Amino acid sequence: MIFVFKLKPFFTQFPRFSTYEEQKQHWPMDTSKHVGRGKSFTTADFFHYDFGGIIEHLFINSDGFAVMLNEHHPWFLRRDSNNGDPIFCVSVSHDDPYPKLNKYPSGYFDIQFTVKVGKNIRDVTKSFTDPNSKSNAKLAHPTHLPDERVIRYPIWSTWAEYKKNINEHKVLDFATQIKKHGFPNSQIEIDDFWEHKYGDFSFDHNKFPDPKKLISELHGLGFRVTAWVYPFVNHDSVAYEANKNHFIKDANGHPLKVDWWDGSGGAVDFSDVHSAKWFVDRLEKLKKDTGLDAYKFDAGELNWYGKKFHVKDPQVQLFPNLMTQRYVQTCSNLGGMIEVRTAYKSQQVN
Repeated sequence: MIFVFKLKPFFTQFPRFSTYEEQKQHWPMDTSKHVGRGKSFTTADFFHYDFGGIIEHLFINSDGFAVMLNEHHPWFLRRDSNNGDPIFCVSVSHDDPYPKLNKYPSGYFDIQFTVKVGKNIRDVTKSFTDPNSKSNAKLAHPTHLPDERVIRYPIWSTWAEYKKNINEHKVLDFATQIKKHGFPNSQIEIDDFWEHKYGDFSFDHNKFPDPKKLISELHGLGFRVTAWVYPFVNHDSVAYEANKNHFIKDANGHPLKVDWWDGSGGAVDFSDVHSAKWFVDRLEKLKKDTGLDAYKFDAGELNWYGKKFHVKDPQVQLFPNLMTQRYVQTCSNLGGMIEVRTAYKSQQVN
């Protein structure tokens, strides 16, 4: 079954209905319209895919009209130009990356959504965040205020100036020039390629002979210091062979081969609490050994794991977007200064 919303009425006005039958009579959708295969509504690298790294099942407009899709269904979405009268199409399917099972949970392939109308965008948004609401269609509230300095002042990344061509001298010179010209900062981030091999999570001592001393000098200049990390361990990393049990698996139970922009290797299975802890423990040790304050976390979107993968937690297997949520939750254990580029139902995480 495919539901089709005509975007013109969807983004202008929507009448209030008293009964479900009345809604069906007036609902602005065209169920007879032929709609092709949609795209799975899952987190993906925003450089190459239709849906970006931050997604939510709530669709809302400034007039105060909103639709929230039930998160516990395998959604596929499509927008059709429809010869100038655009329509928004939603469907459910067990197509990749959703699992192929002999038996699915009851209601897995239902199409359920909540429609709300308010005076304006603020009014209708509050209806989804009201903690006293008994509705299942809710958005979580943040539990803490974010780090004020990160919000207020620039994050200076070595990637912007040097790309991968970084070393101790360049990082220190970068910070010195920022300070010399009177620019404020929230922190300085040592970006890609500070390691010897991707997944080592240890400084390349040819480039950074004394990372602890460097970070101390950056602190002395008034910078907090972060490093760029990611959820992958490349095949040539010293950490790969001994830690295969912590990686997402393929259909045969072997570590899934993940190709990403800096090589190939394994991907940490954040649905497994032991693997998530292993990931955090390594980064906590690096902080302790070097004086790093926090990290910038890259990737974490679902598309990096391909179309057929197997994870520890069966709930995450059913609803793969939860892998992104577990990644963000894991990253949040490293403090309030962190940056994460992806999110799914992570409003409560700081």
